[in-house]
Amino acid sequence: MKFLAILRDSYKEAVSGWVLQALMVLAGLLMLFVVGLSFRPLSPEEDIERQFALLNLFLHNDPNVGRPEWHVENFVQLNAPEPYWKGNYKFDVVVRSPSAEDLEKVKKTEGLPTSEEDIRRMVKQQANYLKNVTTKPAENNPPGELRYEFRTEGTKVEEPLAWRSQPYLFFAVPAPSILWMSLRQAVYRVEKTLVNDIGSWGAMLVSVIITAGFIPNLLRKGALDLYIAKPIGRIQLLLYKYIGGLIWVFLLAAFTVGGVWLMIGVRTGVWSPNFLLTIPIMTFYFAILYAISTLVGVLTRNTMVAILVTVVCWALVFGVGFAHDTVQTINRESQKQFVELKKKQGQEGVNPEDAKAAQPIHPMVEEILYGVRKALPRTYDLDMLSGRLIAKGVLTDEELKDKGFDKDPGVGWAEVLIVSAVYIFALLGLAGWRMATRDG
Repeated sequence: MKFLAILRDSYKEAVSGWVLQALMVLAGLLMLFVVGLSFRPLSPEEDIERQFALLNLFLHNDPNVGRPEWHVENFVQLNAPEPYWKGNYKFDVVVRSPSAEDLEKVKKTEGLPTSEEDIRRMVKQQANYLKNVTTKPAENNPPGELRYEFRTEGTKVEEPLAWRSQPYLFFAVPAPSILWMSLRQAVYRVEKTLVNDIGSWGAMLVSVIITAGFIPNLLRKGALDLYIAKPIGRIQLLLYKYIGGLIWVFLLAAFTVGGVWLMIGVRTGVWSPNFLLTIPIMTFYFAILYAISTLVGVLTRNTMVAILVTVVCWALVFGVGFAHDTVQTINRESQKQFVELKKKQGQEGVNPEDAKAAQPIHPMVEEILYGVRKALPRTYDLDMLSGRLIAKGVLTDEELKDKGFDKDPGVGWAEVLIVSAVYIFALLGLAGWRMATRDG
């Protein structure tokens, strides 16, 4: 009963202002946005045409390069009525200029795709789901035109949910071509970017601000005396307040994530239980931040100081993880490029030390960042692993491979949770010790 009474007091503190209501409204708007999403399957013709749209936009009126245009024509599915994601396709890619002289200008302009190899590479880059792509130049082209005939047999797509689609926002507004993606990828973007990234970060920041006053308000003159007169131990009281803050965040996360999950399932048919696991993950993430806030609140009795210190620590811990990943990626790519360059020069068996010396950022920097990252709470790793968890619940094996999620992340859940939990217990232990030994 004591716990419920203190929890009720914490809840009243949290909802006393307009912040909670505003968060609920924002969560509701996010759900309405998801409900308004719809998707139209694209044909490879539309998808490939998009690859050339930017070239057409900037060059079709430029006489200096021959006013070229690139188009997809004579598009046919050869094995109809098979589903489009199992289709064999035939189509032409045409490079066209007003005259033969203009076409010569196009061919002579460096960087413009006019050869069979260039066109084929662009098509395969854009429509990478097409299999067994063959090409040949068309015969008897009219003046000012190059035509290449394409044939494909089958695709890498195994279900309609993984086929590239055009999203429609608010039921009717077509999304720009930059947002064309498979329905599964769209669900991943909503769950990962809108909820797990933007929404989660915003909710964490607001929650830090709201709950930072719980402990300082508890320690105000007369307030603590009123609580411990019930009677209840100071450490027990501190833990109750801490758990009250976590429950508040858990309920907010459950409302938002659960609502978005339900709307996505209804609209798309994609029901990913992995996404629901982000509710306890978000709560644990906040538990790290709230442990910092609790300790600072006990030491200073100042809400603003608790907020500032928590946000700064959050930024530093997350920044170390991000910096280490960035440095590691840059150095790995540099080593890879160095090895490939040496192979092109005919040098086999490149010395690893030489490849390591080619890194633009000194290995010592990477090692220091790695050590600091391992010693700190794992907010960055929690965010990274949560994103991978969402992806594995939604994307196909081919899409996971394209995003690099088939590779070992280098860190596991057990390590991240254990190290972070040790920090939580240590910070709360210090806060409890200080609260139990202070005079008032």
